[in-house]
Amino acid sequence: SYHGSEDRTLESAVRIFQDTGANALKLEGGGRVIDTIRLLTETGIPVVAHLGLLPQSAAVAGGYKVQGKTAAAAEQLIQDAIACEAAGACMIVLECIPYQLAEQVSKAVSIPTIGIGAGADTDGQVLVFHDTVKYGNHHIPKFVEAYANIGEDIRNGLQKYASAVKSGEFPTAAHRFAMKEDELVALYGGMNDVR
Repeated sequence: SYHGSEDRTLESAVRIFQDTGANALKLEGGGRVIDTIRLLTETGIPVVAHLGLLPQSAAVAGGYKVQGKTAAAAEQLIQDAIACEAAGACMIVLECIPYQLAEQVSKAVSIPTIGIGAGADTDGQVLVFHDTVKYGNHHIPKFVEAYANIGEDIRNGLQKYASAVKSGEFPTAAHRFAMKEDELVALYGGMNDVR
């Protein structure tokens, strides 16, 4: 929604911002995206920048890998963070970068940094809900701590349900609704023993 013309980007951003009631829009990337951050913030739309691993384009960039591991890549990420702040970003998400780099980025900018796989030296932390509670069948990244395993509970519950339906244990009389006898008589024209 923000990699096209300025007009298309602005139109998409305004619509998304207004239709969702969001407090800000998140844009992934540095470089050319910095001009988009500036465009949106000058229009009055708060922007959260996202640097490091960029999930929306990870497949194009070689997969889900730690970013900023070399001195040159780390320096570029720091410069991108500074440029994002200068363009008006109100916060920066730092994903899947070395903890030392996250600490340096956090020191280089005055806006909050939020880490996801970036160590403890950011201003806050975020994880993907599905990862944190193990909902689904996907790979859980190394940087995630799961606090529940609802995926297993859901699978077990659905298997029990399917088994109960197949065996006839569900539904029982406790799960059904009944009509009053006089309504049944009116419906079936005098049948006495309709159940």
